[in-house]
Amino acid sequence: MKSLIKTILIVVFLIYSLSVITYIACNTARLGYQQDFRVYYFSAKVLSVGDNPYDPSVLCPVAKTSLYCAYPPFTLFFYKMFLPLAFPAAANVFIFLKVALLVVLVFFWKKYFLEERCGVLFCIFCLLAFNRTIYVDLIAGNVSLIEQFFLWISFHFFLKNRLFLFGIFVLLSSFFKLTPIGFLFLLLLTAHPKRILYFSIFLFSFLLYIFAQAAFMPQLFANFLSNAILTTSERGAINPSTFALIQDIFYFINAKTRMGISPWVPKGAALIFDLAVIGAFVCGFQKIKLSNIKDKEKIILFLFCLLYALVHPRFKDYSHILLIVPTYFILIRPLPVKAIYVFFVLFLVSFTFFLPGEKFLFNVFSEYYSLILVYFTCGLYYWSIFRVSDRISESREAIKNSSD
Repeated sequence: MKSLIKTILIVVFLIYSLSVITYIACNTARLGYQQDFRVYYFSAKVLSVGDNPYDPSVLCPVAKTSLYCAYPPFTLFFYKMFLPLAFPAAANVFIFLKVALLVVLVFFWKKYFLEERCGVLFCIFCLLAFNRTIYVDLIAGNVSLIEQFFLWISFHFFLKNRLFLFGIFVLLSSFFKLTPIGFLFLLLLTAHPKRILYFSIFLFSFLLYIFAQAAFMPQLFANFLSNAILTTSERGAINPSTFALIQDIFYFINAKTRMGISPWVPKGAALIFDLAVIGAFVCGFQKIKLSNIKDKEKIILFLFCLLYALVHPRFKDYSHILLIVPTYFILIRPLPVKAIYVFFVLFLVSFTFFLPGEKFLFNVFSEYYSLILVYFTCGLYYWSIFRVSDRISESREAIKNSSD
């Protein structure tokens, strides 16, 4: 029976997931989905005719969007591969490419990072965790899943102590957004005799990637830097980072008190907080290294992912894909008083984003709650009839005594 129920749940989950993907693909044009892909698809098109894609007055009329290009110039050559296709077809190819990577990534997570049995529950967690972060990435058309794909391959090599391959895939993950290069610092946390050499090689390679763009495309690179700095102003649900929260707090204080707080005050407060978070990580790292706990390297890796999320000034809603595995890993550890169930509910409930059909289900649940209870009670009766047979009228205690 358990195997049948599990199979049914998996089939339902797969059908629903496929429906969600199809829904996004069919509504990219009508509902304006995959805006990030639209920006960079048309940025590549603008660049291909010799214009400046970092100039909003050039890009926005062509792309029909208010967003602007904020990836390094070399990344636009990746998007040039989609130009032979019209935008709707290119967007569909892009999303199905990401879905293929996501499927591989989920199996990769389960096999190499979680190991324990985590079938349907883990899939549901992937779908719903962190305000539906994977779904947000798919409708945004961001490259986050591609970035995560390379990052998690690098993490696999890190745990295998194959640090040269680890560095290569960290470099690949930094191709678009640059900041994942911070994971190179994991090299310094190992006891590998060549850790300093590898760190220097890959940091130099990253700087070479940056300076090559500054040398060959100086104007475009300067415009890229200007646009990239502007992205740190995003706050709230789309950028729930520590830096954004601290800015919002000081903005609220300033609005209420009219103290004229300098913009440097929240930046200084964020820096102090970041140093405290880094200090806590260092203390935790030292404690782990001196202990006999299992999976030391894995726990250090997951703690570093959390550290990265906390100190990153622009950790977007779709960036939380990075935290799915570290969070699930700790939730399936033995926790006191079955706290795991409470935490699962906290992670799976959303207040800012609903999957297609989810809001409808919430409304139906609230309006027909009494009927749901009736069906539940009826189900208990049928369960008792078919599992307990003629003893349905006996109390649980009587059945237990007769069995003894």
